[in-house]
Amino acid sequence: MSPYRKSQFKAIVLGLVTVGLGFLSLVSTPAGATSPTITTFDVSGSTDTEVGRINNLGQVAGDYLDSTSRGYVRDAQGNITTYDPPGAVITQSFAINDLGRVVGYYWDSTSSSAHGFVRDAQGNVTTFDVSGAIIVVPSAINNLGQVAGYSVGGFTTHGFVRDAHGNITTLDVSGATSTFPYAINDLGQVAGFYLDSSSHYHGFVRDAQGNITTFDVSGATHTFPQAINDFGQVAGYYYDGNNHLHGFIATFVLSSPSQLLASLIATVTTLGFHQGENLLQNALRQVNAGQTTQACNQLGAFINKVEAQAGEQLIAAEASGLAAAATQIQAALGCD
Repeated sequence: MSPYRKSQFKAIVLGLVTVGLGFLSLVSTPAGATSPTITTFDVSGSTDTEVGRINNLGQVAGDYLDSTSRGYVRDAQGNITTYDPPGAVITQSFAINDLGRVVGYYWDSTSSSAHGFVRDAQGNVTTFDVSGAIIVVPSAINNLGQVAGYSVGGFTTHGFVRDAHGNITTLDVSGATSTFPYAINDLGQVAGFYLDSSSHYHGFVRDAQGNITTFDVSGATHTFPQAINDFGQVAGYYYDGNNHLHGFIATFVLSSPSQLLASLIATVTTLGFHQGENLLQNALRQVNAGQTTQACNQLGAFINKVEAQAGEQLIAAEASGLAAAATQIQAALGCD
């Protein structure tokens, strides 16, 4: 398979038959809203500059075209750093988290294999492959360093989740001919879409324990989830019977409070935040014992501890993600 720029590659891999993906919408400013301040930018010397994602700190990851496609990161002050993974002849950047970690893929000099990569804020690049794949496409990274994406081997596309230590777990929807994880939140919940044997696309969400729920928008011929937040809300778009596009938001209760706590404990353990781990273990025992008030108090203490360690034992973005996850669990328990 020949290398393609990101927009072309996405359309070719998904293989949407007779459905046009190249579209732009011109949106007017709503009544009462202020006009935006727009800053345009290009990478110096490029003929084209493409944006992948922007994080909550205003950092942008993308790729640009000169003699080939290369990666870049633009900070909130407008400074642009360009890069390529070692041995890359084509680089595509897909996403950036709040720690400045970028994920994407690159083609090597043979132009026959594409490999995944994670680039940290200091510019260190870690490359990786998925067993049996010739193309690896990391599509999302959360603030805990977990990566979701898909890989192509032969005529089949498989999903995967890669944890912060580099361990890769295959993610395939049962009965699917191809699976495309497209987003991952800070609780490790994944949203994406899959292709069935009738060439129709459907949505799915996968919780942190690996349980998969599939869904379709009513009346849709194809459903494409694109994003998932930490409250289990999934946003995306779908095609109706007349091949018109519409947006949707689907809200899921992906996990019980006990499951959410177990997932958060695993995350905190990975980060080595043992003071917080002890508080969450107490909260989990109290939830399982039906002692909701006490569990809420432990979660409150955990949030306070996280906020106190922001910028100390925890990086600010890690603290923000942990506090948001604990707040979600409080909401699920009905804490005051």
